[in-house]
Amino acid sequence: MKTKIVTVIAIALLVVINFSIWSYVNNPLQLQPWTKTTMGVTFDPQRKDDSPTSGTFPSATDIDNDLALLANKVHAVRTYSVLKGLDKIPELAAKHNLNVTVGAWIDGNLEKNRQEIALLINDPEHKNVKARLWSLNAEDWKKEISFKDQLEERLKNAFTRRLNSVIPTERENFYLVNGESDFLPGLLILKLKNQLLIQYYALFWKKVEKELLAIIQSLVTVEEIWIQERNFNQAKAIRSVNGSKNAEFVLNEYGLNYQIRINEHYDFGIYTDMSAIRKQMVPYLQKSQSMLNLYSYTGAFSLFGLKHGMTKVVSVDLSSKYLGWLDENLALNPEIKKENHTSMCMPSEKALEKLAAEGSLFETIVCDPPSASSDGSSTSSALKSYEKLLPLMLKVLAKNGTLFAFLNTHHISWNKFEEKLKQIIAASEFNNQLVIGKRFKLSDDCLPLKGFHEGDYLKGFLIEFKHKG
Repeated sequence: MKTKIVTVIAIALLVVINFSIWSYVNNPLQLQPWTKTTMGVTFDPQRKDDSPTSGTFPSATDIDNDLALLANKVHAVRTYSVLKGLDKIPELAAKHNLNVTVGAWIDGNLEKNRQEIALLINDPEHKNVKARLWSLNAEDWKKEISFKDQLEERLKNAFTRRLNSVIPTERENFYLVNGESDFLPGLLILKLKNQLLIQYYALFWKKVEKELLAIIQSLVTVEEIWIQERNFNQAKAIRSVNGSKNAEFVLNEYGLNYQIRINEHYDFGIYTDMSAIRKQMVPYLQKSQSMLNLYSYTGAFSLFGLKHGMTKVVSVDLSSKYLGWLDENLALNPEIKKENHTSMCMPSEKALEKLAAEGSLFETIVCDPPSASSDGSSTSSALKSYEKLLPLMLKVLAKNGTLFAFLNTHHISWNKFEEKLKQIIAASEFNNQLVIGKRFKLSDDCLPLKGFHEGDYLKGFLIEFKHKG
């Protein structure tokens, strides 16, 4: 009897020990919920009714709705085909500020494979973009192509389109090549009077620089060619083809003279991507008598306002160097009344507070902050800076005035920028008093390629009071 009891106890003990060990090993962990943005997910927008057998595939609306759900939750999506409507994903993803890793599904169907595959430029040394699109033409896979011949054809087309347009008659600074929109990915070429500035956004171009320069020199004659490798730390990496150390000259844009200095600073004195936008603004400037130009740099907008008859222009910049450069530009244009211009060397926020306290009002305000602006002690993103700047700007905006709000980044979509402006206005004392209207986009010589959101970096909105008084 005792033996049976001991046996039962031993078995029970073994069961308890085994269960305890199993429970310990298999005890479920209580993980904290994931609240951060996920780096990336595989993306397939097919619905339950979609099927290759029936020939039904996701529509652009279906894809857009799915991407909207992922916005602000993931950084990127990955696809495995560009057929059956999936080629729309990169363009739609750009609307939601999502990156896309585009893939292709390769199998035994050679004709389908040709449709899936694109010809890419490999750029392994670039920090972020490892490959750029060169061709989607399936014919390029059926025959041996000459990269040099295609490069020459694309350069010639880009040069001809600008040089035969009205642009050279209006200004001496314009883009001869604008990257992806000219099917020359990561390559920008600016004409600055009698000089060319080549900018590499893709390091690949360094490897074919000899061929690139030979073609350019056969298409246009200039005094000097400069090459700048645009990088992420804003270091000044620029060199000349003929050995010049620097260049200093005056160019003309819309009848105004500007001092240009190449290889003295990271930038050279005028933002050419803003040139076409300045022309778009003329109808508004002609109706205005005063301008406040924030982040004025060397004063292109200030001079433009003075040229169109404004009697009061105030330029604000944190850099005394740039404001001194602005004074040089004023001196280069003796027809402009310099007494109608004032410079304020201080952060834009402090300048606005001072002007508001003085009761100053302006019929035109231009705000074009750099993507990461600094007040001398701290740095913030341009979008966030509007939280403080916009309510202050509205305090000094005349009731009949116009405010031009710009943003320089492809990381923020048009819709997100507009929504942010609306939120700031709604939280201010000017709620329901303003309207956000016309969009000012890159155009003419630097028109971005549709669907390539990196090229659509410059965004501007016109803000006005609903009831002008």
